[in-house]
Amino acid sequence: MIDLDEGFVDAPDGSDLQQEMRRTRNDPMGVWSHSVVSCWYISNRESDTLWKQYAAGNNGIAICTTVGKLADSINSSPLANISTGIVQYRDPPQPDVKPGESYDHDVNLFFKGTRFADEKEYRILGHAKDIRKAEGLSGVYVETNLQLLFERILVSPSAPLWFFGLVISLVKKVAPAAQILRSEITNNPYTV
Repeated sequence: MIDLDEGFVDAPDGSDLQQEMRRTRNDPMGVWSHSVVSCWYISNRESDTLWKQYAAGNNGIAICTTVGKLADSINSSPLANISTGIVQYRDPPQPDVKPGESYDHDVNLFFKGTRFADEKEYRILGHAKDIRKAEGLSGVYVETNLQLLFERILVSPSAPLWFFGLVISLVKKVAPAAQILRSEITNNPYTV
């Protein structure tokens, strides 16, 4: 399924580009069928909106890291053709492609509609090398060095104390140097 808010190119009717786009979007083994994306919020500040949207209950965490540590921490071996970048927000969510220009389908996945601009998204895009395995697992599992990835872990602003303790015990097993904090959105932070 293509989510038009996630980026698309509106090629001229009858053009070679339009025909190629239709072919690849409908090809069960085409680029759209095996693209995988990991999305990250890129900002120095927390977002109350994102806490509410992605950790609607009380039990959520946010992993704080840098783009460099993120890139260095992943084992990209199950992926091919990796691209990274900051998502651009515009209406319509599409790159500027002129007739006759070459076109890379991956570029679509770095555009979203302006109504998502609060997400300030950074993406890692790859293509599964083993499509059948990815389908069976509902995605691609990528080994990650959590000691390298985790700089700080923020615990949901509304998480109960027992959940904060659970996060501490789990994170300290895999990344002992990581700092674990309650979200700064609350007025009552407790830290380790």
